[in-house]
Amino acid sequence: MSLSVYFRSPTVGSGDGDGSDIRLKEDIRRLGKSPSGLPVYSFKYREDMKEHLRDSVDTHTIYFGVMAQDLLELAPDAVGVDPSGYYN
Repeated sequence: MSLSVYFRSPTVGSGDGDGSDIRLKEDIRRLGKSPSGLPVYSFKYREDMKEHLRDSVDTHTIYFGVMAQDLLELAPDAVGVDPSGYYN
């Protein structure tokens, strides 16, 4: 098993924070909360969503981060939508 921690998302899109949409992820496990109260998760990117991910993304790697859907509740202005309709 490999372990990677990303502070920038490994997905395509308009900039930092892309690929935060829960629909792009699987094996999601809540780990706790950030200091700002956002839930933090471990997850893998879905193999069937590779068309929305950069070529370098390994769908077997465990990543850590937040879900855009959670961020929508606390800071909706911080969430965008990519051309495919996924939150970033």
